[in-house]
Amino acid sequence: MFDLRNLRGDLLGGITTGIIALPLALAFVKRLADAQMEGFRGETPAALEAQEKALLDASGGRVLLPDFVGPLSFSAASDLVHLMRERARGEVRAVVLDLTRKPFMDASAVRAVETIVGEAEAQGIEVFLAGASEEVSRLLREMQADREIEADHRFAQRLPALQAALTVAGR
Repeated sequence: MFDLRNLRGDLLGGITTGIIALPLALAFVKRLADAQMEGFRGETPAALEAQEKALLDASGGRVLLPDFVGPLSFSAASDLVHLMRERARGEVRAVVLDLTRKPFMDASAVRAVETIVGEAEAQGIEVFLAGASEEVSRLLREMQADREIEADHRFAQRLPALQAALTVAGR
């Protein structure tokens, strides 16, 4: 037989747990996004070769190369979109999404890429994709998150992507 007294206790326990857990979860998401944004704000990602750094420096701020460190969350993508809006007011002409250190992504990360690409396109910023693994490329394609990235804007490695971005940004 169904006992409403136990249901009420279970419901109150669930609500109490939710009230306690929600602020902790939100704090974790905020800390993760803040950590990811540290890589986005830096002028030069840490893992650049000398030639790549020289190209990025030569762009004079017209090429943005976010440093994707750790998991890519939707929250961090939103922060990156905000950063692109701020810097696009006369500076950024191209963004290189280097996914070399992202051997796999989940659906939220793919949607984050889609958000970045869509916002960049809306601002007239050309998007270049570099280093996407076969699995990441397949996910982007299946979820149609990369439909705005032209075929000649996709590169297996970061250096040719930066070279192409600099050519576009120099116009």
